[in-house]
Amino acid sequence: MINIVDFYVRSDHSHVVEPVVLSYASAPTELATGKFKMYHIQLPAFRKTHRTPESVKGDTFLTWLYLLDRGYQDEEELKMLTETTEGLRNFAARYHYAINDPDLIRHYRMIEDGKRDIATKISVAEKRARAEERLAVARNFKRDGLDPELIARNTGLSIQEIEAL
Repeated sequence: MINIVDFYVRSDHSHVVEPVVLSYASAPTELATGKFKMYHIQLPAFRKTHRTPESVKGDTFLTWLYLLDRGYQDEEELKMLTETTEGLRNFAARYHYAINDPDLIRHYRMIEDGKRDIATKISVAEKRARAEERLAVARNFKRDGLDPELIARNTGLSIQEIEAL
């Protein structure tokens, strides 16, 4: 698994690729990384050490990363960056098209806005359910004759809210 992150994972800012060591919750001494590998690619470290297309020339991995992070400026830069493989040329052309196509950008933003709207609706519904649960608990406590201050302390409701029940 590769995670490309736009922040430093650790305080040591010198590594572009940071391996992650994982263990199982049920067996903390057993490393899960024996079953799979996980890496964080830290873009700030990459940007610090690879500022120009020439700095990644000849290294397919760094070239992919450079193209993902920055794209390319012109056809000459594209040729220089993608001379190593046909796959890089195809990727760069499609990626350049995708990040500059207004219809694709609009479509992507619509999808992201929809996801955000759904997350907001879920959050609001969860808050409303918690509030209704607190009211139900307070009603039960009040019906059982508990002191309003004790009910307030245990439900987070105000004395006025409890008296209005």
